Amino acid sequence: MLKKSENESKICTFLINEEYRKKGYSKFILEDSYEYLGTERPLITIPEKRLDEFSKIIDSYGWVASETTNEYYSPEVIFNSPKVLKK
Repeated sequence: MLKKSENESKICTFLINEEYRKKGYSKFILEDSYEYLGTERPLITIPEKRLDEFSKIIDSYGWVASETTNEYYSPEVIFNSPKVLKK
């Protein structure tokens, strides 16, 4: 699920069915998403408890953890927003 507005380009939901994981589909979906959103740095939030699942994608695409939030159902890390966390 993607959100494209004047003020925001965001990947809201990113899910690959388990039987299709680790077959390269995520790359195709992400690159199509980037094209639709018109950016190579879309905003994306990932629940802290699922960061390990996304670590390969995060590293491959150079997503930068910029904020954390508790606004949603569980603590989440926000990637690619203008504010960058200090390490």
